[in-house]
Amino acid sequence: MQIAELYGFSRWFQSELRQLVSKYNSVAKVLQHNASQQQKQPLEGPLDDLINYLQGMDFDALSMQQVALFPLFDVQELVGKQGVSFVESTIRKSDFDPATAHQNVTDAVQRLQSANQRVDAILQAFDGLDLPLADPELEKGRVLVRVEFAGEASMHNVAEWKSWSASWYEIVRGVAIAIDETPEETQVIGASQGSVIMKLAATYAFTRVLALISKSISSIAKDYLEVRHSMEDLKAKKLLNKKSETALKANAEEIKTTGVETIMDELRPILPDNVSGDKENALKMAIEKALDFHNKGGDVDFVAPDQPVEEGEDEEGIPYDEIAEVRIAIEEARAVRNELMMLADLRSDGE
Repeated sequence: MQIAELYGFSRWFQSELRQLVSKYNSVAKVLQHNASQQQKQPLEGPLDDLINYLQGMDFDALSMQQVALFPLFDVQELVGKQGVSFVESTIRKSDFDPATAHQNVTDAVQRLQSANQRVDAILQAFDGLDLPLADPELEKGRVLVRVEFAGEASMHNVAEWKSWSASWYEIVRGVAIAIDETPEETQVIGASQGSVIMKLAATYAFTRVLALISKSISSIAKDYLEVRHSMEDLKAKKLLNKKSETALKANAEEIKTTGVETIMDELRPILPDNVSGDKENALKMAIEKALDFHNKGGDVDFVAPDQPVEEGEDEEGIPYDEIAEVRIAIEEARAVRNELMMLADLRSDGE
């Protein structure tokens, strides 16, 4: 976790909290009244207001590292879709008990306020240091891409730096050539230490392709883990014979060995029609390098651009559809990666 990541998360949390706590409190107030008075007040209005707010919370401006901070602040189940599940299980899906529901919602408010106190302390400390913590301003039509060199993809010396720099040049070059861009159009705008994170500013078209590659890589890894998990489950139940074990192992290996072609097939619908020959070879090389990077523990994350309120163009003249497409690509890449992480955690817990 980089200092700038924590600072950005704290700013985001602070900006969202006031309305969120207010809406939780509105629900708590009605629950408290209904728990102590015979004449009940309608709950649907404030409850729907809270749920709509939770459903509309925009996490796209946060990186995956920042999203991972919610459990550390003990509020992960109170925000976004998990917040909706919490509210519905507390009020709608249980035997309706206003007193218990009021206590649960009040506890939730206290947790949010406790997290906010920690966030305030973090921001005050950072503001007192006067450090340059914000990411660089992006040019019009650019998306922030964060490339994390972690695990076996870490860089500890100049030789490893040279090797991974060459790999990422091939990744950027292959994707760029496939969409009729030049590698130079993807800019390096910053870097952070610790686990080395390279920050790139990429075009919407480039980001959409790279996000789909990342999604496909996570999907392949997920399919592979599911096969291995099934094999281990059958083995534990003493239902795995030699024939089925051989078939499952072959299936798992096929998933890995056909990865490049699988990803190419998924990319073709969004690529220009002229991707063949040298362009196709360069893109396949990019996919191979990206697979190697991910398999060794590297990670790629994207900070989605803001979605315009109305269709047409945003204030910078970028078409609504173009922004929507890249946002969807990023959301889908994150969703599959989250599924992969949950499956990997499940397998780890079972070992």
